[in-house]
Amino acid sequence: MLEKQDLEAFRGIMREEIQESENCMRGEIKKTETALREEIKKTETALRSEIKEVENRLHGEIKKTETTLRGEIKESENRMREELKKTETTLRGEIKEAENRMRKELRKSENMILVEVDRVQEYLEVKVDKVQFNMEEMNRYYRTVKTEYENYTLLFKAVVDLRRDVDKLMKNAG
Repeated sequence: MLEKQDLEAFRGIMREEIQESENCMRGEIKKTETALREEIKKTETALRSEIKEVENRLHGEIKKTETTLRGEIKESENRMREELKKTETTLRGEIKEAENRMRKELRKSENMILVEVDRVQEYLEVKVDKVQFNMEEMNRYYRTVKTEYENYTLLFKAVVDLRRDVDKLMKNAG
């Protein structure tokens, strides 16, 4: 039969497992964020590199188109920022959904485990009751046998004493 302490320990273990899972998910989130930041840096570096190449090729026309290019760059940055914000929002939503799914699955698993623990506990309680009943039966049988043995011992001693007395009487009479 499981003690309350065992159940509490089991719950503690389950909580630790859940915490470990959450920590793992947080680590994955940080890895994803780092990878996205690196990708943004690469994209920005590539864009700047392309801009410098264009500036070198079109040096003669740069004064005429400088205002236009700066505007396009700002628009591009704004679009990239908007896309980044959308991507970040989408990823955060997906992460929250994944966390919620994991929590639901963990709750479901925990409930299944607790149901099974209760079932096993009930089964073991029945077995323990049967063993206890059998032990009581054996104790009663032992007491009965012990009492009979003591009675036989007393009877045997009485027979031996009677025989000795009869032998003495026979010697004295004879």
